[in-house]
Amino acid sequence: MSEGNRRVWIALCVTALAAVATVLLWLFADRAGAAWGLAHRDLQPWVSIRHPLALLGSGVVQPIVLVLFTVVVYALRRRRLGRLGLVLISTLLVATILTTGLKWLVRRPRPEFDGTARPALSEQIHSTQWHSFPSGDVLVTTALITVIWMATGCRAATAWLLVVPLLVGMQRFIAGRHHLSDISAGLILGAWVGALMARKTKAWVQRGRDGRLAADKTE
Repeated sequence: MSEGNRRVWIALCVTALAAVATVLLWLFADRAGAAWGLAHRDLQPWVSIRHPLALLGSGVVQPIVLVLFTVVVYALRRRRLGRLGLVLISTLLVATILTTGLKWLVRRPRPEFDGTARPALSEQIHSTQWHSFPSGDVLVTTALITVIWMATGCRAATAWLLVVPLLVGMQRFIAGRHHLSDISAGLILGAWVGALMARKTKAWVQRGRDGRLAADKTE
């Protein structure tokens, strides 16, 4: 078995185990976990760090940062970093579309509204309380961090970046906005979105290089 195929099989096995863990969390741990999170979300010193952590996964802050980063590096004629910025923006869009679609399909209430009577469909459409599975903040953040981690080429030195999605997940759990299985699903799906976007980008860049080399040889 080639190295590439071996990595794919490992990734699939890890994903399968994580998916099973997510189902088990949904069935046996979500209710107790949500009760614990709701009971502790207003305690100090957690309140003082909850809002800064929320900025890491913010759907408002992330697009602004990525667009500014891309514009600045292109202005500085750092085209390689500029391409990375465009890939990150594309990853953000793909991850957001996936998250939104899954939320509308599942329509799981957030922990703080769990057990309450469902309102009319029209009210659900205009309310965020039914948008719990998966955690969008965790999914999008995991996808972006995965792309950055794979694009650096020095994965051991940048492994600390993988802590960021975990911090976002911790914030969403303690804030009472998501169940444990929501966070687990966000980590799994985000990692796959990020990995696929990174691989597609690598192939795209390699084709561009091959095309330039072929053009140089023909001149």
